[in-house]
Amino acid sequence: MIDLYAAATSNGIRVKIMLEECNLAYRLNFVDIFAGAHREPGFLAINPQGLTPAIVDRDGPDGEALAMAQSGAILWYLAEKTGRFLADGGDEPLFGERYVNIVSDMGPTLSTIFAIVRSEDPHAPTQEMFEARFGDFLRFWDEALATRANCGSDDVTIADFAMFGTLVRCRQVTPYLMEGYANLDRWYAAMEARRGVQRGLDFGQA
Repeated sequence: MIDLYAAATSNGIRVKIMLEECNLAYRLNFVDIFAGAHREPGFLAINPQGLTPAIVDRDGPDGEALAMAQSGAILWYLAEKTGRFLADGGDEPLFGERYVNIVSDMGPTLSTIFAIVRSEDPHAPTQEMFEARFGDFLRFWDEALATRANCGSDDVTIADFAMFGTLVRCRQVTPYLMEGYANLDRWYAAMEARRGVQRGLDFGQA
């Protein structure tokens, strides 16, 4: 059994999707970050940085419980644990580069945009700068998806789950950023149709 501690953020969504797609038994512990639950002692004992998501795998390596944070690392860990959703063969170098772009570049850029637009007095030049950067990422990916079905490989991988978590929140909060990308729209619709993705989006009380 895996305990997932998460909110319905980009990072939380991508990990929940991965658990569903891998058919792993897990229990969702919803962390209300807006109420400060990520700063409570119980959660800090799991991740001292106070960031969601985090997991506790009760059947970790050598049968020992393993606590882990950072969504990108969690996805990779679960992929290795199950032997699923990693690229292989000739796709490996490209896969690593693009996976890191999603989790290290796109996700933080979008989070910065969210913080700006939610502020009481958004600073327009800063918002425009980060939105332009995010637009560059989207154009890159729209072009990349013109010649292949998925983000990191011909098959669905953790890169796709990471990207979907990012873009589903973009569509919810700043949908205007997603306009005009036909290949991304095609990819998004295919991902959205997957049952594991649909179940991964359900946070119940979130």
